[in-house]
Amino acid sequence: MRQILFLLFSLLTLSISAQVGVKMSLDTAAILIGEQVQLKTQVSIPAGKKVKYPPIEERGLITPGVEVVAVGKIDTSVVNDGQRWELTRNYTITSFDSALYFIPPFTVEVDGKAYATQSKVGLKVSSVPVDTTHVEKFDGLRPPVEADFSLNWWLVVAFFLLALSVVGIVFVVRRLRQKGVETKQVILVRKLPAHQTALEKIEAFKQQNPETVEAQQHYYDELTAVLRNYIEERFGIRTHEMTSSDIITAVTHSHDATALRELREILATADLVKFAKQPASVGEKDRNLMQAIDYIQLTKPSSDAPIEETTIVEVPNKTIVRHRRFYQCALSLFILVSVVLLVYLLKEAYEIFL
Repeated sequence: MRQILFLLFSLLTLSISAQVGVKMSLDTAAILIGEQVQLKTQVSIPAGKKVKYPPIEERGLITPGVEVVAVGKIDTSVVNDGQRWELTRNYTITSFDSALYFIPPFTVEVDGKAYATQSKVGLKVSSVPVDTTHVEKFDGLRPPVEADFSLNWWLVVAFFLLALSVVGIVFVVRRLRQKGVETKQVILVRKLPAHQTALEKIEAFKQQNPETVEAQQHYYDELTAVLRNYIEERFGIRTHEMTSSDIITAVTHSHDATALRELREILATADLVKFAKQPASVGEKDRNLMQAIDYIQLTKPSSDAPIEETTIVEVPNKTIVRHRRFYQCALSLFILVSVVLLVYLLKEAYEIFL
């Protein structure tokens, strides 16, 4: 007997939990033309069911003569210990024709099956009562009224200042594009020609007496460097990028036989010391030093007059530099003022026209 009662109770509970309820109501049944009323819909379903509402959209008609103003969101609440859901949605409706309207049953789909309210809902829309017996109370049409126009002088001033700022920006930018330096011609005088400079450096080699191979290598490096610099300045040949044989080939057409022989012997001895690490005797070192002096004497120019070189140097004008700094500060100020005024004018225009 207990099992039968328990089974009946379970079946009753399942039957109740499986039921779907749909309700619809108005917060008021009578309105005036143009007034709005809330149409409340309630759907009670078992938990987990899928509900599909009818396609009612804003600015559409829920029934001929009744317009939908707004469609509210679905409000869901859980009841019966989570076994059921209560879904609530409000529709704002209105009408602009006086009549008695019947709103059709509200139908939803639950898991693909349609469920509707059991009865219709009535809405009475009335027009505004007009007293036509006392026409003397009506004044009729009124003449147009001139609206007072007040000019906002702050807007005029702001617009004028903005225009001045833009003109200032253009002027300053054009000034900054101008060249801000002045040129001066400077004459640089080389006091000694190339052969005199080389001979003075060679005089310092007379005091050196290298004995080890490393010291002789350094000695001949410096000696050949003096000769390479002399040849480059005297004849315009880039000797620092050439080998000894390349140098001999390059100067062949500008040297006589004696000068070529002196230069060839110096470079040959230097190559033996630097690359073959063959030490030179004291006599060879002294002979090479005298050969270097003779080579310079044989190939030096006929005139020992100082060499003059002219170059153009751009010297900044201090006054122009100060002016450029002033213009840069003015440009920053104009840009800042323009941005502030533009934001103010846009804000005022938005408040006036929108």
